[in-house]
Formats: sequence, structure tokens, C-alpha cells
Amino acid sequence: ISFFAKRDETAGRAKQAIAEADDALARARQQKDTAFLSKEIASAEEMLGEARRDLAEGLNDKATRTAVEVKSRAMKIIAGAGLKSSANVVDTAGDVKIQKANRCTWESLKPSTTIGEGDFIKTGPNGTAEVLWNDGTMYRIRPETLFEVHGASGPSEANVKLVVGTTDVNTGEKSASVSTDAALARIGANASVGMETDSQRTNVSSFVGNTTVTDKAGRAVSLGPREHAAASKESGIGAKSTLPESPSLLV
Repeated sequence: ISFFAKRDETAGRAKQAIAEADDALARARQQKDTAFLSKEIASAEEMLGEARRDLAEGLNDKATRTAVEVKSRAMKIIAGAGLKSSANVVDTAGDVKIQKANRCTWESLKPSTTIGEGDFIKTGPNGTAEVLWNDGTMYRIRPETLFEVHGASGPSEANVKLVVGTTDVNTGEKSASVSTDAALARIGANASVGMETDSQRTNVSSFVGNTTVTDKAGRAVSLGPREHAAASKESGIGAKSTLPESPSLLV
């Protein structure tokens, strides 16, 4: 029973990733420069076909990784194929604001905004934003979250601080880092991770790929698919655990 429950859960995640990639590709086809990007779109469509075939064959994790990469490529087309900055906002919804580095005022955040080191993004109770790095890493910033572009070690490496709230991270061919007041998550390539933090505690859930979570004392836990760890400012990182199975619809 456990095997089939796990298979259903990973298949559901793959189906969701494929649906999101399909939606992003549809939006990419509507861009005014589509004729010049036909090869990129055709390549992404071919990859999405591979993801669907992998799903049909039960290769759910592979299908998810491929679909995430397709969505990332589509978002690059939507934001502008020749991204010159390290990160750009590709989508927003609801109440989302930005405070640019060295400024004290907050402004409404709009798609296509360039994000630089030291910028803050703040979402309200109904606000979400998607930020795409040049290397293909996508951050989906959830409601009631404060998110800082923080301490990038290279011109295009995805590296942020989650001050408070929740974010989902999907990496491309390179790794990414998310720091909090309690821990640092080093997220491997082709991974999918959810993170939630407040002033005292950080939760890290790995869905696809591998992630290493290190607390402030330097103790580390390595997470694989469907594993979770939590770190607190006072007691550090705890033992990892297995994520519960997601309920699946009965057809």
C-alpha cells in the first residue's frame, strides 16, 4: 500500500508540474517576439512531450524535473530571452511590493522588474510573486513573506534570504542557496524544495533532488526526495523525517 501511495503522490506532483509548464509555454507563445524564439519554444515543447511520456511510463520524478525545466525556459521567454540582470520578476498576483536597495520606500512590484542584491520583496495576505534567475532557478514567493536578494557569490547565482514566510524553489542546472536566521539550505541542481520560516524556526521540505541544511553551529543534514528537516535558532537542526503522503483523488 505504501508503494502505491508514494507512486500516486509523485505522479500527482508530476502532473501538476506538467500543467504549470504547459500554461507557461502557452503564455510564451503569445509574446511579441515569438517568431524569433521559435527554436527555443520548439525545444521546450519537445521536452514537455518527454515529460508526458515519462509520466506515462511511471518515471514520475524524471517527469517532474523535466517539466520544471520547461517552465523555467518558458518564463525566460516571457521575461525576455536575453536577460542581462541576475534576476527578474516574471509574474505577480495580489498585493506585492518591492523596496530597492538603499531606499526606505515600498513600491508596487510589477512583472519584468529587475531584481538586484539588497532588494526586498514583500507579499500581502493575497500576494504572490515569481522571480527567475539567469541560471534557471525559480522562486515562488508565497503570501505574507519577506524575501531579500542576499549575498550572491556570482553574477547569476540564485542566492536569497528568506526573512519570514514561505517560498518554493525550483532549480535548473545549477544549485541555489536560501538563508534564514536559523539555517542555510544549499539546494542542488534540478531540485524542488519548499521553505517556511519565522523569527525562531525554519522548516525545509525536499520534494525532488538533494538539499543540504546547515544550522548556525555548522551541523548539517542532507535531504533527498520527500524528506524534511527543521532548525531553530536556539537548539539547531533536528533529525530529518519522511514527508507524509499527499492524499490522491479516487477516480
